[in-house]
Amino acid sequence: MASGKVDCVFTTNFDPLIEESALSANGILPVDNQNRPTVAAIDSADRAMRCLNESDWPLVAKLHGDYQSIAIKNTGSELEEQDARMRHVLVESGKRFGMIFVGYSGRDASIMEALNTVLDAPSPFPNGVY
Repeated sequence: MASGKVDCVFTTNFDPLIEESALSANGILPVDNQNRPTVAAIDSADRAMRCLNESDWPLVAKLHGDYQSIAIKNTGSELEEQDARMRHVLVESGKRFGMIFVGYSGRDASIMEALNTVLDAPSPFPNGVY
């Protein structure tokens, strides 16, 4: 993310590991090459929509919320349905980019449903799935 090679990261984790890692990596780059990620969670999904609509990357999208947020998804019933705006950003990103999965079990039916929606598109994951 810091080097501009990854536009968007989606995570189901609540912790700040991804954005803190990106900020740490920025520290070794020249100031002109640094990319500070926008962080969007359920209660700030408008940020994710803006990034998508304006191609303003990088973005860290926290699909289940952020540990500092009031709105989080943790229980089975909460995970049954994705926030509509965050789902839209996930689906549209899948239509624009490839996707790399790291440590994701696939047990969240609402996220799997969104990924299946991408697969139904004319050109799903144009840069591949890894």
